[in-house]
Amino acid sequence: SDTVQAQVTFTHLFGPMFGASQVTGLLEVGGININDMPDEDVLRLNGPGTGRNGGIAGKEGLELVVQDGVETNPFPTEFAWGYRAVAKLEYNNVFAGINMSPRIVFSHDVEGITPDPLFLFIEDRKSISFGIDFDYQSRWAASFGYNAFFGGVGTTNQMEDRDFISFSVKYSI
Repeated sequence: SDTVQAQVTFTHLFGPMFGASQVTGLLEVGGININDMPDEDVLRLNGPGTGRNGGIAGKEGLELVVQDGVETNPFPTEFAWGYRAVAKLEYNNVFAGINMSPRIVFSHDVEGITPDPLFLFIEDRKSISFGIDFDYQSRWAASFGYNAFFGGVGTTNQMEDRDFISFSVKYSI
């Protein structure tokens, strides 16, 4: 089937606010439609966590134990959409020539599930990222971040237990 993808991005420079020399905001909304997607009664396309393929007769009880009960994850849908929002503040010369830029990124897959291998949108999946960057004379830079993943339907959000922190330091010659 043919697919139609669309997205629109809005960027706004708010100028000086909250003591920052610049505040930048970004909002991106996107969606995908799979034209003439077959009904799941005709062809069941794979989605995250929909391991409902055929199996060996007699092992149904084992599957229920291993999977914590009957699986209820939905199959992919014809249409799916979501949005991403970013806010970044820039503080110049905070201390002895060091610039600081805190940021926050929020992602929300609002409705629908795209089939494998796309996995662009997984209904109700969310993530949030907090970070802060430091820069000294455009030579030294350090970055700290925390990323959290949550939401989703059933066990479709396979990133849900993969929160992480990050740290990096770099030097430019």
